[in-house]
Parts: sequence; C-alpha cells; structure tokens
Amino acid sequence: MVNSASSSMQQNALYASAFDGYQSSACTASTLSSSAFSTSSLVERLRLATAQTHAEAQYALGCAYWFGRGISQSYIEAVVWYRCAAEQGHVAAQYELGYAYWLGQGVTQSDDEAVTWFGAAAKQGHAHAQCALGDAYWFGRGVTQSDIEAVAWYRCAAEQGHGGAQHALGGVYLYGVGVAQSSVTAVSWYEQAAEQGFAQAQLELGKLYQTGKGDVAPHSDRATYWLRRAALQGNEEASEALRALNGS
Repeated sequence: MVNSASSSMQQNALYASAFDGYQSSACTASTLSSSAFSTSSLVERLRLATAQTHAEAQYALGCAYWFGRGISQSYIEAVVWYRCAAEQGHVAAQYELGYAYWLGQGVTQSDDEAVTWFGAAAKQGHAHAQCALGDAYWFGRGVTQSDIEAVAWYRCAAEQGHGGAQHALGGVYLYGVGVAQSSVTAVSWYEQAAEQGFAQAQLELGKLYQTGKGDVAPHSDRATYWLRRAALQGNEEASEALRALNGS
C-alpha cells in the first residue's frame, strides 16, 4: 500500500474517488431524461438492442435498469445490458460495468474485472474511468499499488476537468507522493476542483491558507472564503475550522 509519508493522503483520496457522489454524466443527462424513458421509447430501445445489437440502446437500457427509470430497477439486468454494449466498445458502458464490479452490484465483486473495464474506458479517454483507475492504483485494488501510476491516471482525468482527480492531484502535490512536493501546484489543482464546487477541495484550500505551507503563505481572507464555501455545502470540518479561525 502507500508509504507512511502519504498516510494522511489516503483518507483524502477517498474523496477523490470517481464514485464520490456517484453520477454518470451520460446516464443522468439526456439518457435518463424523463422523455427518454416513456414506455414506447423503452420498447423501441429494447427492439433495437436485441434485434440490431445497437450499443447505445443497450447502454440506455442498462442505465434504465440501474436507476429504475421507466422500468423495474435491477442491477443484474443493468449489468447484462452494460456488458452487451461494453463488449462492442461503448466507452460509457465499459465504465459502468467496471463500476458494477468495483462495488459488486449485479455481479460478484471483482477488483480485477473492475480494473479491466476501467482500463478499457480510460484508454478511450473517459475521465471518470481514468480517475477510477487512479484510485485502483492508489489503493492497490486489482493492480500492484503504485503512486506513480495513480498520479498519471489522475492527471489524465484532471486535465479533462474531472473535479475528483483535480482534488487528488492537489493532495499528491501537497504531500509529495509520486511527484515532487509543491504547495503552489497543490493550490492550483485544489482551486480548479474547488471552483467546480468540490467541497473537500474547498476545505483543503481553506486549511492551506489558514496555516500556510511551503511557498503558500497564510492568508486569512482566502482561508475564510474557501472554508465558508465548503461549510455551506455541509462540510462539518470546514465549519469547525471556520469557527476556530473566527475565534468562536
């Protein structure tokens, strides 16, 4: 597992997970819109999926079963359809299938299978899958633990704007795990995640500015700003830090 220098980073990495507050952008946007899942639409998608091996229709049915939208919820049925689409190279379905194996929902839990499907999607540029693969390497699940590999995959996802991966990179630079330590670079990545509303990154920024570290000097106004933003999202640690900062 990770070295002792990164022990506190292990906990932070949980917040960087691709599954934190899980959403699939494709499933929760157009694919799962109410109009997309009228009865007639589902019948047509099912016809396409079974008769024409239509990967997008198979994926849509997988989403419908996973979330129980317009059809009885079933993880098992969702996995069946995700697999059909994934085996045809459908990138989002590959990620969803990896996620199912990671959690053991609808299938027997398997880190090896999860990493296989995350890897297939990650190589096609899927940001969620890239971050998930980073998590796998970070925790040594289904692969040999490697901080360097984790950072490489986090970076791929972060450069596409993935907030969880940006937060993860902030942490690895803050603690110098798998990269040369740089508080300035940590702040840069934390800020990108924080601006997207990622509460844990807002907290880390607030704490950084509260105490200062390396080339990042203490700055009470910035600390207050970021801690308040995190607290407004219900982050209790941020609320406590804010009270301490204000002497209350």
